[in-house]
Amino acid sequence: MKSKALKHQLSILLFCDSFPPEICSTANLMKDLSYSLSNQGHNVTVMTFEPHGRVMSTFGKSEISNSLEPVEVIRLEAPETHNKGYIKRGINTTLASLKIVRDGSRRLVGRHFDLCLAYSPPVQYALSVLKLSKKLGSSSLLLLRDLFPKVAVDLGILNNRLITKYYNMKEANLYDEADHIFAQSESNASYLLSQKGVSADKVSVLYNWIDLKTFDSSDFRDFRSEFGIENKFVCLYGGTLGPAQGLEIILDSAELLRDEKEILFLIVGNGRSRDKMAEEIHIRKLENVLLHDYVNASEFPSLVKSADVGLMPLSQKNKTALIPGKIVSYMAGSIPIIAALNKGNEDTARIIEECHCGEYVFSGNTQGFSDLIMKYRSMRAKLKEMGKNGRNYVERNFDVETAINKVISVFADLQG
Repeated sequence: MKSKALKHQLSILLFCDSFPPEICSTANLMKDLSYSLSNQGHNVTVMTFEPHGRVMSTFGKSEISNSLEPVEVIRLEAPETHNKGYIKRGINTTLASLKIVRDGSRRLVGRHFDLCLAYSPPVQYALSVLKLSKKLGSSSLLLLRDLFPKVAVDLGILNNRLITKYYNMKEANLYDEADHIFAQSESNASYLLSQKGVSADKVSVLYNWIDLKTFDSSDFRDFRSEFGIENKFVCLYGGTLGPAQGLEIILDSAELLRDEKEILFLIVGNGRSRDKMAEEIHIRKLENVLLHDYVNASEFPSLVKSADVGLMPLSQKNKTALIPGKIVSYMAGSIPIIAALNKGNEDTARIIEECHCGEYVFSGNTQGFSDLIMKYRSMRAKLKEMGKNGRNYVERNFDVETAINKVISVFADLQG
């Protein structure tokens, strides 16, 4: 879709709790969006937190730049959240959210922004950003990428009724404060309308986006050679290692296929489940699994293109329909997808079926997941066609320029 004509280039404030260099899905989404907005001529300021002690990376403060041309980056000090228990993390997240309004107002005094973009979850951060936007007199758009606290309740992470009630209240406040809400999928948009009472004219669907140019760069890091896996059939999982991902199906499949010497499971990422996964790999003696820390965001496209297939498991405890960011990365990198989807996730299932870019089983079906891996290993010629199908679908639906056009169009509508 084309952006509506604007009388002037916009001054845009965008908040992301972590920003490059770490390779987490949120940072990459917001990096692609902010840089592409800037390349269109808009003045973009990213507000974020200092990364040390907060994010899943090994980068030190000296390696972080506050001048990521052409985007201005403002970093706020905040309590640590990484590698903290759920209670401590919740407390520190709340404390950090207070600093967004207080310190953000101080750092932005006297400045004007036409548009403010907030990302949720975390709900507390997004709500604070929307409150800050009101102080700045900005229109506010909410990029709702997950339904919290619903997803945490489904996964058993949040089981305290009082705390759940608190987050439900914050969620309701969040939807009230936003001028417009971009749901991640059609199912999530329907949920907001039917279960949360949000007005239909306040909600639209905006899929996760990706900057395809990063996957077309001539710069290529040869991970196969670097990892010594040149002759392997590489099944890649790249992303967060946490309870929502249902990662046990990968290790269980690796155990079932341990005698298939050509098959290698490459797991690249970090998160709450990483130490447990490393221990499981050691205890089970899974020599067909290679666990590696995050690679730099700029090198992630090379990692994807080094694999034969992309693995996308989701926990069967999850009752929420969502379109994981990694599916978009795999499709952009032209590799087919083998997924284990939570039941009811019709949005992701529909995409896989529509574009013929892979296949899926339901979460918990280890045998079916393993059978798909064996099937794909034996049909390598077909994999290129499936990868191309996925890439074509991304170009039509998930390109960052498509997302920008929709954001600008909604902003223009809000201006009347």
